[in-house]
Amino acid sequence: MRMPRLDFPGARHHVMNRGPRREPIFLDDDDRCAMLNLLADLPERFGVRVHGYALMPNHDHLMLESVWGELPRAMRQVGGEFAQRLNRRHRWDGPVYQGRYRNRMVGTDAYWRHLLVYLHLNPYRAGLDDCESLLWTSHEAYTGEAERPPWLSTDALTSLFGRRGDYLGYHDRVRHGDAEKP
Repeated sequence: MRMPRLDFPGARHHVMNRGPRREPIFLDDDDRCAMLNLLADLPERFGVRVHGYALMPNHDHLMLESVWGELPRAMRQVGGEFAQRLNRRHRWDGPVYQGRYRNRMVGTDAYWRHLLVYLHLNPYRAGLDDCESLLWTSHEAYTGEAERPPWLSTDALTSLFGRRGDYLGYHDRVRHGDAEKP
């Protein structure tokens, strides 16, 4: 028997999910849009705020806040619905993910701030094209270069950074290895 997930109202999580055998799960923009549409339902349906995301070819990273303590239900819905959509669309059969999602609780504001930049730099570190990689993260919503989707909560992290320039400065320091992990 596996242990239940630790979750409670107000808990902050770094959630990760990977394709089996590290194979791609996002084959094109329609697959990525399908995931973003599922994330858009989380705040109202499950009381899960989405603070950041990075959709990589074979995995995803999410920054989620469980307002009602419903993260396991929310992730079960997202994973199941996403698998059904991809299986229908690509004529696949079976699981899309290698197993249950992984998550880490985030206890400090310093780690929460760092995690946002970590997510946004994930495509860069994987060697993906800069323009392509930024499209499928929440980075441009934080910099003001793209319109913020209504379901993406940016206020809490924006206030932790202070100004947009502070976010960009920290982003550059982490990118160049000049900032320590909290």
